[in-house]
Parts: sequence; C-alpha cells; structure tokens
Amino acid sequence: MRRAGAIVILFFFPVILFSQKAGSLLHVADSLADMDQYSEALKLALQLASEAPKDPEAYVIQARCYNALYEEAKCLAAIEKAEKLHADRDTRHRLNYLKADSYLHLQDYKQAMKYCEKYVGYFPDDGDGLELHGFLFYLDGQYDKAIPNLEKALSDTGLTTSTKAHALDILGYCYYEQDSIQKAMLYDSLCLALDENYYDAVLLSAKISFAGNDFDQALAIYKTLHKRDSSDFSVLYEISNCYFYLKDYDKALAGYKSYLARFPESSGVNNIIAWTLFMQKKYNLCRKSTTMRCLTQTGPLCRMRPTVPLTTRAAVFFTKRAIMCLRSTTLTAA
Repeated sequence: MRRAGAIVILFFFPVILFSQKAGSLLHVADSLADMDQYSEALKLALQLASEAPKDPEAYVIQARCYNALYEEAKCLAAIEKAEKLHADRDTRHRLNYLKADSYLHLQDYKQAMKYCEKYVGYFPDDGDGLELHGFLFYLDGQYDKAIPNLEKALSDTGLTTSTKAHALDILGYCYYEQDSIQKAMLYDSLCLALDENYYDAVLLSAKISFAGNDFDQALAIYKTLHKRDSSDFSVLYEISNCYFYLKDYDKALAGYKSYLARFPESSGVNNIIAWTLFMQKKYNLCRKSTTMRCLTQTGPLCRMRPTVPLTTRAAVFFTKRAIMCLRSTTLTAA
C-alpha cells in the first residue's frame, strides 16, 4: 500500500507542478498585456497554448494581443478557439468586444456594430463598450446616437486616459458635424487638456478656427500638423483652402495641384482648381480645366466640401459665375 501511495504521489506531483507553471505563465502574460507589452505577452500566451492547448485563457490573451497589434485574422482565430473552450459566460461576452474592435479595424462596420451591440447589451455600463458603440455611430453619421453613448462612457471612472481622450475627441467631432461649434470647442479643449498633442483634436481645433473664419489661425495649426505628418494629404488640402480664403491664390493652386497629383480621381478638387483660376481671372485656363456643370456643382465658397450639394441660391451664384467665365473666355479668344 505504501508503494502504491508513492506511485500516486509521484504521478500527481508533476501535474501539480505543471498546473502551477501554467498559472504563473498566465498571470505574467495577463500582467504584460495590462501594461501594453503585447509582444511579450503574446510570446507567453503562445507558449502556454502549446503546453496546455485546452486552456481557454491562453487564447483569450492571444486575442487581446493580436487585436492590439492589429493582426485581426489571428485575433478572430484565437477568439474562435477561446469560445469553443470557455464555459464562462462573462468572458464569452467580453470576447464580443474584441470581435467588434477587430471588425472595426477591418472596416467591416456592420459586423463591428453587431458584436458591439451584443457586448453593450450584456455590459450596459461598461465605458469601453459605450465608447466603441458611440464611435461606430459616429462613423455611420448617426451623431444623435453617438453623443449619448460617448457621454455615458465618460462617466465610467475606470476608463484609461487614451480611451477618455478618444471619447472627448469624437464628441467634439459629433458636435462639429452638427454645427454646434461651441460644444465642439468645449470637448476639443477637454481632449487637449488630457493630451495637448492629440493629433485629431489639434486637427479639430483647425477646423473650428476655419469655420469661424479665422483663416490665419487655421492655417497656422494646419502647418503645424503638416510638419508632424507630411503624409497626411488631407491637411495639405486644408492648407490650400486657407490660402484660398486668404486670397493667396498661387499657394492655394499649388496645394490643390499637389493633392490632385496624389489623388487624381478627386474630381471635386479639379473643380476647385478651376474656381481658383477663375478668381485669378485666368479665364482661358479655367475654361480648359472645367465645364459650366463643374462650376455649378462645387467651389470653395461651399467650404470646400465637394460632396455636399449646394443650396439653390449657391447653385444660382455659381451658374452666373460659370457663364461669366465662359463669356470672358469667348471675349478673350475674340
């Protein structure tokens, strides 16, 4: 009997050691992920999965890390494995957040909204879920639905600084799109108070200045952003808009042409180039670069938004200018 007992003890001893080792790896990996050290956490999670392939927590941590590292296909695969193994209901619902965020990264907004709503339905007061829900509504142009989600998210004291800054920033953009400039300014300033270098918040400051006809201030901010990231051609476009309103048409034209060279499919910019030439009274060049229809569709006076249809009054205004352009060209040619 003593021998048999010894055999039992010897058999279970490595199991206990393995269980303790697995638990230790899991704890370290989870702690590293909490500290945003995702590459290191992922290495441990992969090691844990190879040693304990039926431990769902290994795949949960893998999913967290892959999501943070923007490896979405691997994240979704890890989630699928975790869901098959995990019996814990809370954890299964928390995986819906990672699914939603991964589909957001993949720009599959329908799937992102589907899983986000599942998550928020189960955790209605979770700030991260509400922030993501609000952001998805914002991307869909549903600002009235985005705003209450984002505001409720900010009431969660457990939000990280980066998530809180993002929520404030998106609230600012929501109000900006609704032409509530004062509220946009408020949330933009709150975001910048958390992080004065928050790129999109600085960008919103420039947009707000532009909307308030402070073109010099807007130009100064846009130039700062252009120095930070010269690859952001949308900023170059906005710089050109500022030059246009400051009546520095040569610089405006140079910027528009640079933008068009990078995005040749942007027909709206071609129209704005024509309008800039018209303002310079270069009627022949204007005539060659556009048609009357182009000039009646868009122009800098509609705040440089080529996709936004003009009001009837604005359409009449541009039609008259187009006719003037064509007449001036004819007179010059004669």
